[in-house]
Amino acid sequence: MIFPICLIATLAIQAQDSLLLHDYTFMKQSDPWLTSPNAAALTRFSYQNMSQAGLSFSGEKGGFTNYFASDDATLLNANVESFYRYNQHTIFYGNLSYENYSGRHMAGSAFINPERKPFDLIEDSLTNEGTKHRDSYNLTGGFGCSVVDGFSIGGKIAFTAANMAKYKDLRHQNKLMDLQLSAGIYADITPWLNLGAYYLHHRNTESITFGTYGTSDKVYKTLVSYANFTGHVEQFGQEGYTDKSREMPLVTNNNGIGIQFSISNSQLALYATYAFTYGWGYYGNKSPYTITYSEHDSNKHTLQLQAAYSNCKSKHVIDFNMDFETLQNNATTYREQKNATGATFYDYFTPTKNADKQWKNASLVYTLHLGIQETIPSWTLQTGINWMTRKQTAYVYPYYRRQDISNYSPFVSVCRNIVTAKGVWSVTLNGSYLKGSGSPFEDNTFQTPSDKQVTPPSMEAYLYREYQYLTASQFSLGGNVKYAFIFPNTHLKTYTQISLAHQKANETYSYSNGHNHTQAILAIGCEF
Repeated sequence: MIFPICLIATLAIQAQDSLLLHDYTFMKQSDPWLTSPNAAALTRFSYQNMSQAGLSFSGEKGGFTNYFASDDATLLNANVESFYRYNQHTIFYGNLSYENYSGRHMAGSAFINPERKPFDLIEDSLTNEGTKHRDSYNLTGGFGCSVVDGFSIGGKIAFTAANMAKYKDLRHQNKLMDLQLSAGIYADITPWLNLGAYYLHHRNTESITFGTYGTSDKVYKTLVSYANFTGHVEQFGQEGYTDKSREMPLVTNNNGIGIQFSISNSQLALYATYAFTYGWGYYGNKSPYTITYSEHDSNKHTLQLQAAYSNCKSKHVIDFNMDFETLQNNATTYREQKNATGATFYDYFTPTKNADKQWKNASLVYTLHLGIQETIPSWTLQTGINWMTRKQTAYVYPYYRRQDISNYSPFVSVCRNIVTAKGVWSVTLNGSYLKGSGSPFEDNTFQTPSDKQVTPPSMEAYLYREYQYLTASQFSLGGNVKYAFIFPNTHLKTYTQISLAHQKANETYSYSNGHNHTQAILAIGCEF
């Protein structure tokens, strides 16, 4: 009886040690196919099942933020994610998350995130800052199924819903719906060559309702910023972009295709993905009896390359990512008319271009994993550089404002994992530097304005705050400490983690709201 008992105890200890030496993030990132939009490639998943659940709370303070962000914010995040092998032919993937955000002293944009929008709605005052609260919910599900030997199909759906409200006049309530659908195929052409292709549909709708609390004689104005914080100013009331009588949606639809391939042997793997997406949308209500204020269209190219070399104890990875996007926004031209019954309707004419925008982003990253035990490396070293350029032009004929800025950011990170008898300690240190170039704006005209034409309005404070955030010489330092262990009498690899990051600008710009920003995060979770 003693030998079987000892054998069972030994196997239980080995199982716990094996679980302790499995890292969810390392396994998930070990194959770029697993995180691509093409769910058909989930059949490459080589493990039985793996899941992760986490809860984190973060607080951040400091005035060095973008113009639409908060200098005093908290964020609660809950997340669960899983890869599940249903049988030898089918793999399922799922993710469920919730975010609760609260930020003080916020004004700036009325959108949840104004980056890469066709236009922006900006409060024309610095005295109306208030608290904003946001709840976000995300549900993602996908499957990959091998229908015949070496050929798979798959699909994925990602749905996000969010609500945000500002609690000071001029108030606004936002409702966000973001839906992404993809369907793809994956094929093992030879033991060393793999091909994939997918179709992607993406619809994003953010509706805004503006209002005030009670009655007041105070006049509220909003800058409709075509680009670079210039455009036209409208007074809050019964019409326009901030019409208080109706909910105003900004709708964007995208359709895209992607192609993928990889070449690999026992030690070397090369992977590439290229995707093209075309988008179009509008702001307002698509109806003959309501006004559509603007229409936009865009094109986006995305390229991802990876080269990896590995052996039993180490792994070298080089990643290159690039995306290039162009967007044009047009203001609609319309005439109000009445039909025989007296109902108001609108006739539309040729729209007028009011903005051209272009974004380019690229990154080159080298990662080295050393002393790998199961799926936990003793050391992880990472270094690389991020690069961004943005060109935007706003048109208010005969005036136009152009901006051409760029920045580069080298970074480095070092992580040490220490395996002990009862757990794994992980200590990470990281740092980065950012420096930008370009002028905040360049104003010009197509022809000499008449004495009746007025120079377009400009929101200088937010213009320079964004310019400082994107181009000022700055550095970031951070680190985290994580401890993982097997929770007693369970098969849960439980962890707790503390993170701290500090960002500091080395230059002072006009309308600066600060030079520092600090964030602290406390997280707990488990892997199973």
